[in-house]
Amino acid sequence: MINYRLSKALKGIDNVTVINNQYTFGYPCSDSLEECTPYTVNLMGGTYLIEAWGSAGQAHVAQNAIPGLGGYSSGVLVVKNSLTLYLYIGSISFFNSMFIYVPSSGYFFGIGGGSSDVLIKLLIDLILSHSARVFWLRVVGGSEWANSKGGHGGGLEGGKGYSPCWEASCQDSISGGGIQTSGGKAAQSYNEMIGIKGLFGMSPVNYNSADMGGIGGNGYYSGGSIEVAGAGGGGSSFISGYEGCVALNSSLNENPSPTNSSIHYSGIKFFNPTMIQGNNEMPLFINSGTINCGIGNKNRGAIRITIISGKKCTENLRCQNYLSFLLITLPNVIDS
Repeated sequence: MINYRLSKALKGIDNVTVINNQYTFGYPCSDSLEECTPYTVNLMGGTYLIEAWGSAGQAHVAQNAIPGLGGYSSGVLVVKNSLTLYLYIGSISFFNSMFIYVPSSGYFFGIGGGSSDVLIKLLIDLILSHSARVFWLRVVGGSEWANSKGGHGGGLEGGKGYSPCWEASCQDSISGGGIQTSGGKAAQSYNEMIGIKGLFGMSPVNYNSADMGGIGGNGYYSGGSIEVAGAGGGGSSFISGYEGCVALNSSLNENPSPTNSSIHYSGIKFFNPTMIQGNNEMPLFINSGTINCGIGNKNRGAIRITIISGKKCTENLRCQNYLSFLLITLPNVIDS
């Protein structure tokens, strides 16, 4: 059994589906809210499979604008004694994407999806507290232009956002996806269309603009945005222990590890970690808690925790014994 609660009881409604030893945590708020609550989860000693889906992006009313799809990450976590985690679920809202913002009634933009993250402490400071993330599933770019395509989220590098131009006043542009050490590249600016480079842990926007355009998906590092019109890039993912990830140097700043270590400074790491970008086949969560496969997550984000064993798993050899479980539940993940 897993004990959990809303971290901020007045900022959301419980949206957890429990089936046997599997707990699926859905987004607990309305998309119209600028502030939402994470979940506080207390894990006892044991072995757990943690899966996360990033939210799909948003398309504005422009004809044929295509938002990117949410990515998928998973890993086996071994808890020796007990551990408290904070789960931030992504959606098509400002929560877990950018600073609290109340747009005017005439706003225009295609917002990038919010991220689904596992933290070892509750966020207080929006920037530096992001360093507490040990499992960071990134999301996709929004699109606000006819035929523009938001970048898919997830993976070591988020997908690029593509913005074709059908007017003489602009040109085609590409918003870069976030990587492991920096935000996505800014699209080339042209007249009123201003490219904005991605950031660490939050989507880049001009808060004073009446038309934010295509907003990059939030990420370990977020994708680039483009003001006025176009599509944002997708954000990158981070899993402590995943080869190719670059952890932060400490809790004091966002500087990358000088040795390019993939292990979070807390020492927490995951066995058999997996990342799948939103344009690939992946397991998909549904309300029943069962697994279905498809191309990318087209919905809000979610985090699922499955109790594999209530016993401690302190040696890598013992953790490998659970591979048969993973082969049954995640066939497309283990083979990749």
